[in-house]
Amino acid sequence: MVITCAGCLGAVAAMVEKFDPLWFCGPGDEAAHRQSLIAQAAYFRAQQRGFEPGHELEDWLAAEKELTSLIAGGTSSRDSKS
Repeated sequence: MVITCAGCLGAVAAMVEKFDPLWFCGPGDEAAHRQSLIAQAAYFRAQQRGFEPGHELEDWLAAEKELTSLIAGGTSSRDSKS
């Protein structure tokens, strides 16, 4: 997705700045918290790609794998690349 309208760019930038994937999670809601963390990681993967369509499932599965690894005490794939 390419945004060319200057007003639209400002609106998108404001939304990204305020992005909080945990806003809907109640205390003790671990499944929702985990899903929210995966959603956030998948979102940032898509953002790095410029939101090119067709990679949504790939982003989600990679984010889920990364979070599972981090929870198990491993390192993220991003950490190993640096």
